[in-house]
Amino acid sequence: DDRRPEAFLYSSDRIALLLGQGTLVHTSAAAHLETLYEDGLVIFSSREELAENVIALTKDDERRRAIAAKGWQIAHSRTNGTRIAKYMLETLLEKTLSEDYGWPTRELSSSRK
Repeated sequence: DDRRPEAFLYSSDRIALLLGQGTLVHTSAAAHLETLYEDGLVIFSSREELAENVIALTKDDERRRAIAAKGWQIAHSRTNGTRIAKYMLETLLEKTLSEDYGWPTRELSSSRK
């Protein structure tokens, strides 16, 4: 396997854009985005699993819509631009975090040591 390993919680603006629009998102299990979006996206570990998920959800419109709606809700509440910018500023300025952001932070990381 010549694929590069994915960083923990690797994401891109495309995922944010799709989730924010209410589009169902399939993402690699290696990124661990379920840590942020829980059951608001579809995780796959292989191309075969991705294909199986796409086929299954094509046949189950209610489930597909429910997953996409959950992803939309989380994207707008937990990972909206204002919260991300606030977190980035607090982190860059080395301030105490003003809230529990709902994702792993330096405080969580340092408390695990």
